[in-house]
Amino acid sequence: MRGSFTICPLGSGDLRRPGWKISSYFIKASYRGLEEVILAVRMVPGWRLWIAGDGNHRAYLEAIVRQEGLQERVLFLGLLPYDEALGYAREATLGVSGELPVTDNHRYALPNKVFDYLQVGLPILAGEAPLIRQLVEKLGAGYVVESWQPKVIAAALREIEKMGEAYQGWVVRVREAARRLNWESQEECLLALVDMALRGLPLPSQEEVEGCRRCMEIRRIWHGKGGPKD
Repeated sequence: MRGSFTICPLGSGDLRRPGWKISSYFIKASYRGLEEVILAVRMVPGWRLWIAGDGNHRAYLEAIVRQEGLQERVLFLGLLPYDEALGYAREATLGVSGELPVTDNHRYALPNKVFDYLQVGLPILAGEAPLIRQLVEKLGAGYVVESWQPKVIAAALREIEKMGEAYQGWVVRVREAARRLNWESQEECLLALVDMALRGLPLPSQEEVEGCRRCMEIRRIWHGKGGPKD
């Protein structure tokens, strides 16, 4: 893990100095938990927050940043090409996914950005949304806070600063997960589940680790060994 860094203004063109950095995508709508992260950053001087994306919610977030005097530590990167956004994520210490479970849409969210973080080897700071929490805990791929409140997030960041080898363990497990949680390795599983559903057959539960493998084996029999016809 890197130590604290010298804050440098957005206009200096040097956004990627070593230090503690948090990366987040998507500010189109509310309930993404970014307000709380901004206020947490105010309490922990050694951290910087990068926010990629744009939308109606940005003006509100920028107003909070100005009010808290954080213009040099919370950087709004705007809309970026996908590869460039991933480049910032690669330089970060944590990727944030703090969706607030205020509606079913948010409660059962499993955003693409979570898997983007995994693909670039970035541990995740997860909040209250249950599927995100479950994924991060099961993979051992980051820190799950009990409550998405600024003081709680700030305490988590202070703890992460001191983790050393434990943080590096997250990085190792994130990279291991990235080799499995991608389209190339999951395509056959998804097609098998769709095939099972279309045939009216019961599907394995999310918690059933071997369920997907069994579905794939059945699908191979159907499509490769003269099994039941569509």
